[in-house]
Amino acid sequence: MKKNCRAFVLLETIVVITVLCVILIVLYASYSKILVGVKNSSVYDNTEYISKTELLRTYIESEEEIMELVGSDSVIVYCSNTLASSPNCSDSSTKGHELFEFMKVNSIYFTLWDIDERNEQVLALEATTQNYIKLLDAVNKGPIYRLIVMYKPENDELSTEYEYASLRLGSRD
Repeated sequence: MKKNCRAFVLLETIVVITVLCVILIVLYASYSKILVGVKNSSVYDNTEYISKTELLRTYIESEEEIMELVGSDSVIVYCSNTLASSPNCSDSSTKGHELFEFMKVNSIYFTLWDIDERNEQVLALEATTQNYIKLLDAVNKGPIYRLIVMYKPENDELSTEYEYASLRLGSRD
């Protein structure tokens, strides 16, 4: 009888430890998702960058020359300091370069609202921009364009962790 009792206690202990391990694994996975979300929210779409993007949107919408680009493709790179195939945002030939330099703009993109992150034009962008586009709301809203602005890091000029913000471009009816 005592032998059976010891075996039962051992089996019961193993079952309890297994259940506790499963619970801890589930909690760790949830905690990791929360940490990633907090990190993303601190880099993407924070209030400071949304207000900067609103100022840029107001400027861009007032410039007919820039607005003529919208609608020509699903992804338009207006300027980028990190893509060699596009005009540099701080180059004096780029319209608005002084404003962009003052606001520490690294890149400006116009994309369709419901752009697919597997689109070949999206895949030609920087990896950080591709990650940002994956996080965006892709609800089909028709042929509406989104202004995406990549800002240079505030603290460290050598850092590769860019800040992003995006707003709807054009009519907001």
